[in-house]
Amino acid sequence: MTESRRERAKQDKQERIYAAAWQLFRTQGYEVTTIRQIAAAAGVSVGTVMGYGGHTGDKGGLLRSLFRHALAQNMAAPQPQPPAPGESLSTYLDGIFAPFWEFYREQPQLARVFVQQVLYEQSAEERRADAEQVAALTGHLAAQLAAQQQAGRIRADADAALLAQTFFALYQAALQGWLSGLLSYEEARSALRRILELQAALLELAPAD
Repeated sequence: MTESRRERAKQDKQERIYAAAWQLFRTQGYEVTTIRQIAAAAGVSVGTVMGYGGHTGDKGGLLRSLFRHALAQNMAAPQPQPPAPGESLSTYLDGIFAPFWEFYREQPQLARVFVQQVLYEQSAEERRADAEQVAALTGHLAAQLAAQQQAGRIRADADAALLAQTFFALYQAALQGWLSGLLSYEEARSALRRILELQAALLELAPAD
């Protein structure tokens, strides 16, 4: 078997395992779903499923791999266009995070399990993988903010990288407020929008005459 055929076979297995796991996790819940059930639905062995269970090789690792893969796909999707002159910076910032909100909203129970595991159960290797994903997102956002500075639309003395990290932290705080049950989904989304509006108002420069 050539390298390309092996890669295609591996990709096919991953897609079948991920599809089976999503279906079972969503329809009957994370707790009652077993690796054996996922293997049967995907048409592979239990050992093969465990091989896709992240660095821990178990059901929790598989769930985290599923979420990490899905979040990476969201990050790879086309991003909102940077604001044109006169358009709102806060609307653009909210649009950066909107796909992630919608993804979590589609499976809130699984999202709560995922966040709990990210905080307390994932391995050091997974933490590094998460840090790389966050760095990619904040790096993209920092580049867009720097471009806005070059265009004279936001303050030149602001640290674009620090701003990007701050905006991501605000998003995470609002998201966890919802997933922890402290806020409803609508309240969390509204809270993030308001804080982004406040931050944007401090950054934006008045158009030149």
